[in-house]
Amino acid sequence: MAYDIADERHRRRCRRQLRGLAEGYQKSVFELQAQRELLTAALAELARPLEGRDSLLAARVLPFAHAWQLGRGPQSPAGDLIVIC
Repeated sequence: MAYDIADERHRRRCRRQLRGLAEGYQKSVFELQAQRELLTAALAELARPLEGRDSLLAARVLPFAHAWQLGRGPQSPAGDLIVIC
């Protein structure tokens, strides 16, 4: 998941919520492994305060797709992976 939110208060709120659900890589990029119901509920809650110029992106990484991971951060677990941007 990743977000681009103009309002500082909304941005902090979104970051706090995502930190409780997902592994953070940068201030606005998170990795979440979850069932569809949890993901749908999280997206609905995160999208509620967004304004026209804000954006929230969730992208599914398919289990059979190869993904590259560079750097020294925590390694992604195997299996379905949802990247929310």
